[in-house]
Amino acid sequence: MNTFETIAPTSRIWIYQSRTRLSEPVKAGIREKASRYVSQWKSHGSSVDASFTILHDHFLIMAMDESQTTAGGCSIDTLLQFVQGLEKEFGLSLLNRMILAWEEGGEVKTADMAAFEALLDAGKLNQDTLVFNNLIEHKSDLESGWRIPLRQSWHSRLLKVK
Repeated sequence: MNTFETIAPTSRIWIYQSRTRLSEPVKAGIREKASRYVSQWKSHGSSVDASFTILHDHFLIMAMDESQTTAGGCSIDTLLQFVQGLEKEFGLSLLNRMILAWEEGGEVKTADMAAFEALLDAGKLNQDTLVFNNLIEHKSDLESGWRIPLRQSWHSRLLKVK
């Protein structure tokens, strides 16, 4: 198994965001389970080169190097089942795409769409607020496309952004 740092920049990624900050014991439990999962992850019956990381105490990022084997429907289904298992075991919500995360004062903040929109209406956030675009597809996108101004994100289509 590669480390997340050494897996190819072209590797496909899936980002799962926790609404709440992940505690050290929860992160340790997720790391243990994710290590086991990626060591056994298969696609089209073949082992895959995969890894994971936890960033900013909110994001579980799974990565698969698709240069040898692409992610098939079954391998993505098993990933979803794995993440659902983490949600159940640790009492987390990792699959809700309608929770927004943004940076404020060097910290990650989260809110549902209605609460985020209320912060926009109150002028506490704006179109330049850096939000996390968890729909990026490759590890290399983490540096250039993950944290982007709200006005450039898919979220802006669902919100009243001034």
